Order: sequence, then structure tokens, then C-alpha cells
Amino acid sequence: MANYWKLYKKAKIFYFGLGKIKCPALNNAEIIFDWRGFRHFFHKGRHKRSVADQIRRFKLLFGIRKVISGAKIIYHKDGEESALQPMIYKDGNDEIKVIILKGELGKKYFISIMDRT
Repeated sequence: MANYWKLYKKAKIFYFGLGKIKCPALNNAEIIFDWRGFRHFFHKGRHKRSVADQIRRFKLLFGIRKVISGAKIIYHKDGEESALQPMIYKDGNDEIKVIILKGELGKKYFISIMDRT
């Protein structure tokens, strides 16, 4: 469990140090990294994530600059826009999905990162 806390602290410092990252797939909109996305590392809705899931997501976080700069938008089949904008990043066999929230005043917030497991 000591390794978990070391990774947690490292991820927290890294995450809140990101501030904003420009996303080419969203017309160079700035993706904001705030408490909304950080909370999602620990909870999905009202349910707590397992420690293994948290660790997997923390590790993915360290590649977020590359992921956001190379991600492509996933369009919904019905063409409707929603408040949550999924994007996918592919690198060989690796596939990472990022979820962006369209917030007030057109701001965009990082919400989640996951891989195919």
C-alpha cells in the first residue's frame, strides 16, 4: 500500500501541475485539469473505484500530453452532441480513451482516462 500512496502523491502533483493542454482535435481548445477529473480517478458516480483501477489510471495520466495531442474525436452515431466528448488515442495496439466535459462558457474539462483492459 506504500507504493500506492507514492504513486498517488506523484500523480496528484503531476495532474494539478498540468493546468491546461491544447487539444488539436477540438480546434486547439484548452483542456482544463481541475478537481472534476481528479475526483474521477477515485469514484465513478457514487461508487468507489478499486485500488487496481486507480493505479492503472494514474499510470496512464503521465502520458496525457501525448494522448491529448494525438487523440481523435469519437462521434456519436446519432450525430447529437453531448456534454461529454469522448476521444481516442491509438499507438500500435494501445488504445487510450479520454473523456472531456463541455462546461460553462465553452470551457472544456478533463474528466477521465482509460485503456482497453
